[in-house]
Amino acid sequence: MTIQTALDARKQLGRLFLKRMPAKLRQCAMLLKKGDQKHWPAELTQKLQTQIDRLLKSCSNFELEEPVKLLTQIQSFFNESLDSALTPDSAEVLTLINALIIMASRQDRLDIVQEKPDLADTVRQTADASAQDYSDQEPLDKANIELLEKLLPTVDRPVLLMLAPSAQSTLVEALQLFGYRCKLLKQLDELSATCEIEQPLGIIMPLPHNPDESQFLKKIAQNCSVPFIFYATMDTLENRLMSVRSGGKGFVISPLDPQEIIIQLDRISTPLHDDPLRILVVEDSRSQGVFCVRTLKKVGMEPRWVEQPSELMSAIQEFQPELILMDMQLPDCNGIELAQILQQHPDTSNIPVIYLSAEDDEQKRQQALATAGEGFLPKPVQAEPLVNAVRHRAMRYRLTKELQESDQLTGLINRNSFRKEIEASISKSHRDAVGFCIVLVEIKGLDALRKGKGEAAAERLTLAMANLLRQRVRCSDQVARIQDGRFGILFFDCHIADAENVMQAIVGLWERLMQTMVMSAETSFIWSTTEFAGKNGQDIYTETLKTLLQQTNDADS
Repeated sequence: MTIQTALDARKQLGRLFLKRMPAKLRQCAMLLKKGDQKHWPAELTQKLQTQIDRLLKSCSNFELEEPVKLLTQIQSFFNESLDSALTPDSAEVLTLINALIIMASRQDRLDIVQEKPDLADTVRQTADASAQDYSDQEPLDKANIELLEKLLPTVDRPVLLMLAPSAQSTLVEALQLFGYRCKLLKQLDELSATCEIEQPLGIIMPLPHNPDESQFLKKIAQNCSVPFIFYATMDTLENRLMSVRSGGKGFVISPLDPQEIIIQLDRISTPLHDDPLRILVVEDSRSQGVFCVRTLKKVGMEPRWVEQPSELMSAIQEFQPELILMDMQLPDCNGIELAQILQQHPDTSNIPVIYLSAEDDEQKRQQALATAGEGFLPKPVQAEPLVNAVRHRAMRYRLTKELQESDQLTGLINRNSFRKEIEASISKSHRDAVGFCIVLVEIKGLDALRKGKGEAAAERLTLAMANLLRQRVRCSDQVARIQDGRFGILFFDCHIADAENVMQAIVGLWERLMQTMVMSAETSFIWSTTEFAGKNGQDIYTETLKTLLQQTNDADS
């Protein structure tokens, strides 16, 4: 590889890292928020420290000074808190959350500026000069580094590689830039022992050549819970089948593209859906209820157990389960009757139900499934079938619900979900005696941009607005994409004057953003704001929309 080729490859990796960094920063912010709400359980603290440590290494490798300063400050803050055995101060945690969100927003803008020759210069030249300086804390000293190493036993889990010598140096260098530690293996028989000792994040290796190798690797994948990424020279159905049958979580074509490998590793080592699955157990047998709860907790789920049918609806409303394990025989009723009750309510009709039953009659089972429910688990319940059935159906429900409630382009909630949030805010306002207001935003000139420069340009502008709104409101506020270029924001515990001030600030940021997006210089946006004052959800939404449409007509005339 020539020097110029190596430099070009590094620039490509740098662009990939910049593109992915905002999501990583937001992930850190969400972990901080979750920890502050849950009083910092040990596993969450470790997860946060792991995320920050890996991101900090990568930012250092790409010489990104400002993210390094911020992440170092967060790292030092938590080291000092843990060293002194004190709970992190909530006010300081909120400051760090806001700092991460601001940084993520600034990195989003980097993704749409014109390309410059040097990656670090790009970061420095497009940075917001008025942003807060996060450099007031000293870098980590030796004592803090040693403490960090004790707190993070999983940080240095390696990626195992079985590669041809020609591919090793390029891929290893790229992975190290993204914070992955690599370990090269030469022989297949080294794999099993290394996995047990190292607990790797992933394994990248050639597709197995025969069924015996395939079964050997599948056994390792199952016993050590380690994901394989296989590669082959041809993309055929037979090769992909071999990958799946060998326990593969990813499949790529050689020669290996470092960017594709990094994307696959990020996907399998940092799952997008890492919140615990919420499982409600409805069971009057104490032994069975305790067994289900303990088994599901061991594999990282969040189970809740109720003994009486009368507790079911209140538990669903409070806990929002993603699957219900339902005993077939309960006091005063049976599980099928309860499942039918759930089917009659739109908010609970789609929650999957799995019956727990000692019923041996197959005909009765089929009749029960035809009435309501998704499956049976025979009593006494066994751990492995329980975990497999619950995980599969609960994750399917979560993904389906997210697709129904989210906008596909921006990832924001959609119009129906936004209206539900308004109704929920009305109930909360009555309960807590606080107000809220909603804002509707519309991009002007989006249709003209679409006609002149195509759908890709319109989508890019829509994403820019979504990111700007998402990152310039509080974590407690809700942002939705209502339709095409129209967005909604719900500001809870907020007066209309404060919402207007936020929107005025966003106008200035939008204008600066447009200066970097020459293709959309002719676009602008307008907004309307309505404060909650005893109206129902439909009325407050309609009133805001009416004002927005009037402003649109005035602007067009």
